[in-house]
Amino acid sequence: MARANLVVEDELLTLFVEAGKSDPAVRWVKAVLNDVNISFVEKGMASGSSEDDLEQMKRTAFNDGEPCFVFFCLQVDTDKRPWVLIAYVPDNSKVRARMLYASGQEDVRRALGHSNFKGNIHITDKDDLTLDSLAGTTKRDHSDAPLTEAEILAKEEVAQMASPSEARANAMGMVPFTFTDELDAAFRAFISGSKNLVEAKVLKDEVVDIGSGATGDELTTQNMNAGEPRFYILRLQKSGNVFLVFSCPAGAKIRDRMLYSTCKATLTYHMAEIGLVVTKVVEVGDPEDISDILALHDKTDENAGKIIQQNFSRPSRPGRGRAKIIRKSKA
Repeated sequence: MARANLVVEDELLTLFVEAGKSDPAVRWVKAVLNDVNISFVEKGMASGSSEDDLEQMKRTAFNDGEPCFVFFCLQVDTDKRPWVLIAYVPDNSKVRARMLYASGQEDVRRALGHSNFKGNIHITDKDDLTLDSLAGTTKRDHSDAPLTEAEILAKEEVAQMASPSEARANAMGMVPFTFTDELDAAFRAFISGSKNLVEAKVLKDEVVDIGSGATGDELTTQNMNAGEPRFYILRLQKSGNVFLVFSCPAGAKIRDRMLYSTCKATLTYHMAEIGLVVTKVVEVGDPEDISDILALHDKTDENAGKIIQQNFSRPSRPGRGRAKIIRKSKA
């Protein structure tokens, strides 16, 4: 897949340059894609605590289903302020948006200056973003430095030897899982309407195959795997909604939990490619809850594609004061 050539608008470029030396200091800047243009949205001022500023940014700048770029300044009390480029791309973002935000990070860094960025990070869940994870990006930033001509040629030779699935996954920034013919046949049967339930399991060699536990047209506690993670693609009879159910029991092995979590984005993209459109993505930690969850959401609403996290998540720590947020004024 060819990399997108995104254009940083002059307003964002000017604001970013000023943010590198402004007093009071700017802690973060948010930008979004408008077609192929990268536009400024809002910025947040530094309050004196990096941790408080980060939590304020996560509450303010990140919205479910709405990808964006955020430039976060790790240290504001220095002449050369170090920035980290954050690409926030939720799992329920549109496929085209995921592609552009994944491939457009280099355009951002080139337009705003590679030397201004000490690292970059791609996240799908804002709760995964911490000061430690941001600081950790600065230790591996050399991998994103501009390539020499020889390195570019070598990289192209490697890409030409890759399989189509590997090339597509690398372009999307995803792990190159492959899908068996049996699973794709089940997906096609689902699309045609002859099947209403498909179970998918991930094998150790990063192959996704059809599962055999869930049969019939309904997903119940009895036909779900109680000990291992699974994906279930289900069409509900009442609403016609198509659910991708990611079941990850609490007792599952850590390696399996990580493997399935990594596979989820690739599976969603693969299904979209072959025409299987998912209405909702549901994450379930206890198969005993599946009947209540499906009954609750078996209706048509405006939140199609929203990820429903059924596991308890710890609330954010209270801050020591609200940071000042400056939003772009409307003309």
